[in-house]
Amino acid sequence: MSNVSLCVAVSKGFGIGRDGALPWGHLPGDMRRFRELTLGGGVIMGRKTYESIPERHRPLRGRLNVVMSKTKMKDDQSDVIYVSSFDELHALMASRDKTWYVIGGASIFAHFLLERRVHRVHMTLIDARYEGCDTFFPTDGLFEFGMSSHSEILSENGVDYRFVTYTRIYRSDEQAYLDLMRRILLAGHDRPDRTGTGTLAVFGEQLRFDLTDGQMPMVTTRLTSFKMVILELLFFLRGCTDTRSLADQGVKIWDGNTSREFLDGRGLTDLPAGDMGAGYGFQWRHFGAAYGTCQDDYDGSGVDQLNEVVRLLKEDPTSRRICMTAWNPAALHRMALPPCHSCFVQFFVSGLELSCHMYQRSVDCFLGLAANIPSYALLTNILAMKCGLRPKELIISTGDTHVYGNHVTQIREQLTRLPLPSPRLRVGDAVKDKDWAVLDLSDFELVGYMHHPAIKAPMSV
Repeated sequence: MSNVSLCVAVSKGFGIGRDGALPWGHLPGDMRRFRELTLGGGVIMGRKTYESIPERHRPLRGRLNVVMSKTKMKDDQSDVIYVSSFDELHALMASRDKTWYVIGGASIFAHFLLERRVHRVHMTLIDARYEGCDTFFPTDGLFEFGMSSHSEILSENGVDYRFVTYTRIYRSDEQAYLDLMRRILLAGHDRPDRTGTGTLAVFGEQLRFDLTDGQMPMVTTRLTSFKMVILELLFFLRGCTDTRSLADQGVKIWDGNTSREFLDGRGLTDLPAGDMGAGYGFQWRHFGAAYGTCQDDYDGSGVDQLNEVVRLLKEDPTSRRICMTAWNPAALHRMALPPCHSCFVQFFVSGLELSCHMYQRSVDCFLGLAANIPSYALLTNILAMKCGLRPKELIISTGDTHVYGNHVTQIREQLTRLPLPSPRLRVGDAVKDKDWAVLDLSDFELVGYMHHPAIKAPMSV
């Protein structure tokens, strides 16, 4: 039914109502958009939704109001029709040449989404969480939708919000990631590992993610911190190795692997606590340089692979040598943790479209991969902006592809959830000419990131 759309305002946590009212109060801009969308069409709602409309605005003028009520009712208004069942509703819809808009409540939203009767979802995303909501949007039906448009952030009466439209696309890149974890749980090999935790593992997998039109492959079946992803990537791009600068910004994912105890266990007794050694960004920016400590100045030393990638993308975009690597066998002994990802990264330009293929030797699917996916998508977007290209695709090939034994319960919980539409990434125009050292959080905006609740799990070190 391509003429059926859904209109809803949703807060963080997917609340849509509290005590029969909108928790965020009156937003004139949202009301104007709703009227513009639905004028001349038919609006479908439950009895409680109809009764929540202020009496002076009821029925909604210029629209056919269709109200579902288990109790057969009549109305003296010519533009209000009551129906008592979905069968009766669909018969009515089939008999009228209308564009239909489903406007609530939750059970009616769920019916139309899960029955695949909706082609488009017009959503107002409220940028706040409201405690005490007693009505929630049924997200399970959104797994086949993708974002097709969005507005700038608007602000009224102390509330920030954004208009977003989702269109049915019948696919989800995230589903492949979930299927991979499901397959590992079913058929993975029991293997001991360096951390002593134990894993279930398979070998040699590949995932592909569409980056066109700003699509950002964030995991939505649980919360992943985009701020953490950005800050760690910028840390690598600058060639930094002092992870205390990340910890100071609230990113503590390197704390365990750069503690005094961990470094001493690796024989890196000369490195200060927090020093990751000659890994990742150091190899991207100073490949081949001798590593001392994070306090040394390496300016101009070694091979700057990252800037060479930029040069080739601009000057020789069809080259088959647009590659970089963090895997340097001669320097592994000077790394707190030999690189798991970025063992080999290659870029490919077709026309004006840029794709990235990254090989990852070892991947913790629950914690690590959920961050690696958006990190390399972000890297591809940054390079595209700097080189006048458009992001196209991210491909990640993996070697030892595993889940830790102490993540199995969390993964099983995640696998009960259906993916939500992917958000969009906006990269500021200033990124094109900015030096790597001055890129910051303000250069990037994640639009419309809806997600299920966070699922916590321990990190093995």
